[in-house]
Amino acid sequence: MQARCVTMANLTEIQQRVAGQAIVRNVDQIAHGHVRIETAFLYPEGGTVDLFIPVEHTSRRELCLSDLGRTMEWLLDVQIRPWRSKERQSIVDDALRLYGVRQKGGALELPLASLDDLVPGIIRLGQACIRVADLIYTRRSSLQTPATEALEDKTNPK
Repeated sequence: MQARCVTMANLTEIQQRVAGQAIVRNVDQIAHGHVRIETAFLYPEGGTVDLFIPVEHTSRRELCLSDLGRTMEWLLDVQIRPWRSKERQSIVDDALRLYGVRQKGGALELPLASLDDLVPGIIRLGQACIRVADLIYTRRSSLQTPATEALEDKTNPK
């Protein structure tokens, strides 16, 4: 894969490539030179899924999209730890495999061969982020048992 570093000059090219795409709301450059792509994808609580083209400060660079660990951070904020059960880890692994995404530390990443792959890559990584965030639906509510017991008490009077 050809090494590539995103610079300020590339920001304009990235903006042009995603112009008119309904899935992209905004593109800007943030601290450390990362390009942030605000997508129309939403986490279950309504927050936007932002994807990034990170600038690596190493001699070996590759063009990739990343969530910079935001999806795993979101899960931790809602007290979901994907690595805590085999079932949850299996859901994460399936989502990553389905969309061709890799996990590097806490970050979800999708390598791109070129900027020609940017829009399909945004869709694939965005979908993977949402699929992983759906782990929230595996959480058991602490209110579930008392609500069930209250319902049983009303339907089965003593």
